[in-house]
Amino acid sequence: MWRFIHRTSGIRGQSLKARAATYGEPCPTPAVDCDTSPCVHGTCQRGDGGLDTCICETGYAGLLCDTCARGYVPQGLVCVPSAACDSAPCLFGTCYPEGNSFRCECDTGYAGTLCDTCAPGYHVENMRCVPD
Repeated sequence: MWRFIHRTSGIRGQSLKARAATYGEPCPTPAVDCDTSPCVHGTCQRGDGGLDTCICETGYAGLLCDTCARGYVPQGLVCVPSAACDSAPCLFGTCYPEGNSFRCECDTGYAGTLCDTCAPGYHVENMRCVPD
């Protein structure tokens, strides 16, 4: 089930009107059935009310443990740790491997691809980025 809000603007200072509409059927909850051994790289755990779940092995993620977890990349048919962050490229942030590359998530006050510059509203003071 999804909703959207449709807004219509007024003419010459009239107020805005909002109208909500709902369409479609509710999306089904993703389900796992332990009877079919669905977990690719994990073990199935029976849950209350028939809500079974896959407990993934290290390096795997997804409903059926069929994708590589963050920090892992596919190599053939298995997921292996990514070496993209081994050199610690993010100066003031956390490195997240993405395939054979990486993405830096900068600490507060830092910006740039490698988190090596001050974010807007910050300036350098004693070799650190501090609020203006």
